[in-house]
Amino acid sequence: MKKLWLAVFGLGVCPALANAAEGAAVDSSSLDADAIAVYATACEKIKDGEAKSSVRVRATDKAAFNAVETISLLKEIKNETNPHDFNVLVYNLVDNYLEDMNVRTTRQDGEQICVEVTGYIKDSYVLDAVNNAQNNDKLRIEAPVVVSEPATPAPSAPAALEAPKETAESRALVYIAPVKFYNGASSAQHREILAEIFQNSKYVLLTEKSDLADYIITPEILRAKVDPINSNTNRLQMVVSVSGNFVEEDSSTTEHQNRFVLFASSDDAQKVAADLMQKLLSKAAEPILNKIEAKEHKKRSNSFFPEVITPAAPSMP
Repeated sequence: MKKLWLAVFGLGVCPALANAAEGAAVDSSSLDADAIAVYATACEKIKDGEAKSSVRVRATDKAAFNAVETISLLKEIKNETNPHDFNVLVYNLVDNYLEDMNVRTTRQDGEQICVEVTGYIKDSYVLDAVNNAQNNDKLRIEAPVVVSEPATPAPSAPAALEAPKETAESRALVYIAPVKFYNGASSAQHREILAEIFQNSKYVLLTEKSDLADYIITPEILRAKVDPINSNTNRLQMVVSVSGNFVEEDSSTTEHQNRFVLFASSDDAQKVAADLMQKLLSKAAEPILNKIEAKEHKKRSNSFFPEVITPAAPSMP
C-alpha cells in the first residue's frame, strides 16, 4: 500500500489539471493554489409520509459524497482499498475538509428531490486524511444510533391543568406529538424534552388531546449517525426538526437543527446522542414557542380594547 501513496502523492498532482478533470462548477480562478473544485448531483425518492426536509438531507449527503469520491487524487486509492475503508475516508473528507459547500435544489415534486453540490477541497487535506486512515487499522462503520425507549415506563407529557374558567379561556392548548425517528420508530417519552419548555409559558397549557389543541407540535429526528474519524475518535451527526401547526390559522412553521459532534470511542454513543438530541430539540422548539406567545399576546392585547362603535349620521328633519 505504501507504493500506492507514493504513486499518487510522491510525484505531485497539478491542481489546475485536477480542477479540469473534475469538471466542477466552482470558478477555479478564485480558489487557493492547492484547492480542487468539486461538483456532483443526486436525487432521492420521497417516501410516503416523509418530510421533504429529510429527503433533501439524504440527497445532499449523497451528492456531497459523490463530489468528493470522484476527485482525481482518490481514483487509484479506490481501486486498491476495500469499499468499507474507502467510504470511511470519503465521509471524513466530506465532513471535515470540504469547504464553501453550496447546495441548490434542482428538482422538487411529488416523486423526488434533486440537488447539486459545489465546493472545494485542498489536496493537502486529502493527503492528511489518507495518512490518518493508513495509520488506523481498525476503521469501521458504526450502526446508526437509535435512541430507544427505556424498558421501564416513563411519565407521559403533562396533561392540561385543571384551571379556573378565566385562566382556561385566556391560555391556548398545545399538544406535543411523540418524537418520530428516521427509522419509523416513535417515542412518547422523549417529548418530555419539549414539554419542559412549553409548560413554563404563561400563554399555553399542555393537553393530551390533539383534537382540542390550538397548536400541535411535531418533533422529528431526521438523522442520527456515528462514523469513526480514527481509532480514538468518533463523529455523530444529528439532524432534527420541530414543526408547529397553528390550527386556527391552518398554517405551520418548521425549525431545523443540524450538528456534528466529536466524542471518544470509549464514550457511550447512546448517551452522547441523547444529550445532543435534547439540545437540538430545545433549540428548534424555542423559536416556535416565541411565535405562539407573540400571537397569544396579541390576542390578549386586542381583547383589552372595547369594540369601537361608529354612530350613524343623524337623520335630517
